[in-house]
Amino acid sequence: MEAKSYPRCRLVLIILADLGNKGLTNDSIEEIINYATKVIEILTQVQNNPGISRAYEARSIAYKNSGDYQRADNEMRMSKAYR
Repeated sequence: MEAKSYPRCRLVLIILADLGNKGLTNDSIEEIINYATKVIEILTQVQNNPGISRAYEARSIAYKNSGDYQRADNEMRMSKAYR
């Protein structure tokens, strides 16, 4: 499924990232990061800043959960930049 062809896919990806960050899915941290990264790529094309901010925040949480606090901090800074 090509994400650009299905606008609802953006929502599904961010929901998967959020659920994964809360431990409610069996997705790995790498998969969660990939979901959030894809959302950032898609929403950057349409300049959806609130969505981009939310995706950076989801990626920040995933990095924090993996123990990569420096990347988590960087991602949170990016999230705030898009608010």
